[in-house]
Amino acid sequence: MKTTKLLAWNLILFISLIFYELSGDNRIILYLKHAPEEIIKESIAEAKKQNLFEHLEEKTPGKINHKLMKGAFRKYFTPKLSGFIATYSGYMDISNKDGLLMFPLRHATPKIYIALSPAIELVKVLGETISHRQFTLNTESKLYLFERKLDKKKNAYWDVAEAKVPSDRKINPITLVIFAKIKNVVVPEGDFLTTESSHLILPDIYVTGNFDQEKILLHALDLKRYFETITADEKKAGENALQKMVTNL
Repeated sequence: MKTTKLLAWNLILFISLIFYELSGDNRIILYLKHAPEEIIKESIAEAKKQNLFEHLEEKTPGKINHKLMKGAFRKYFTPKLSGFIATYSGYMDISNKDGLLMFPLRHATPKIYIALSPAIELVKVLGETISHRQFTLNTESKLYLFERKLDKKKNAYWDVAEAKVPSDRKINPITLVIFAKIKNVVVPEGDFLTTESSHLILPDIYVTGNFDQEKILLHALDLKRYFETITADEKKAGENALQKMVTNL
């Protein structure tokens, strides 16, 4: 069984979770990470075989060529982790420089779908009321099921497997959608050890590129107004009564 790489930031995460426990709000926590070092080295070796960076050799002097090429390879295969927008259950978040995505947990079952898609559609009824989300027609998307289970020794683990995108394109309500091209993000499949928790602390997902991420970001921002924070203002409606008015920030 594979082991998730959560140890390095475990203490910080633990402190953060204590804060959210005190606030009574369980969380979905997901980190976007760079691919493991061995995979990066394999990718660099494969890129050299395919001459993917031969255009650099024509522009660099021989003495510094090797150093610059090595840096170019490393930068290419370790793209930035920030700037990936995701949505779940009416909330929207954007990954920080460490690749963190976090949402309030709004469903009870210990499983969640992760969808990768550069664009989705919000299906409306009665004007601006949103009925559901759906995958955009003729857009490459992928869907994965993350399900937390117990093995024979009562050890908790995540079972991660690719799922089929529904033919009606409807997105399940317990789906966290990451706006990205499917070649920009890799979701490892298999079993990943975890701990029992009221939070959903998901296995790492790898970022392998930032292709067209600026365009994807702009599309996601067009949807942002439907995922704004909801607040309620209180004002007196009488001597012994308060009236709550819901407003969007």
